[in-house]
Amino acid sequence: MTETQPLVVFLEVAIGETLPTLAICASAQDIASYDRAVGSTTTSQLVSPTLLLAFAMAEMTAVMPLPQSTLHVGQELTLKRGVHVNEQLEARFVLRDRKESAGLTLHRFDLEIVSGTEIVADGRIGLQTT
Repeated sequence: MTETQPLVVFLEVAIGETLPTLAICASAQDIASYDRAVGSTTTSQLVSPTLLLAFAMAEMTAVMPLPQSTLHVGQELTLKRGVHVNEQLEARFVLRDRKESAGLTLHRFDLEIVSGTEIVADGRIGLQTT
């Protein structure tokens, strides 16, 4: 996220609205820290899909702070190809829909992660608020 990028108000995002494009990149140090945290001993030069999604969501919440009542209730990410260490990527989130039930609201976002014009991963995340 750049310092000049405006903050997005979570509850004001319209269905179908695309959030600001987010830059993400995982360094070798990021991957080593992640591997230590999850107890992995991999020596792969590819970024874990879970780490990739975590980076995208961290950047999303930097431009769109979430209400305190928000729960991350699910995610899905499909890699189209491996993502390399230090690869410069962009993440694009679009609010797919909101559904209310029993005093709770489920906010579903679609996600594309791209390298240039190539989609390297896509998926969805679900966030629940009260």
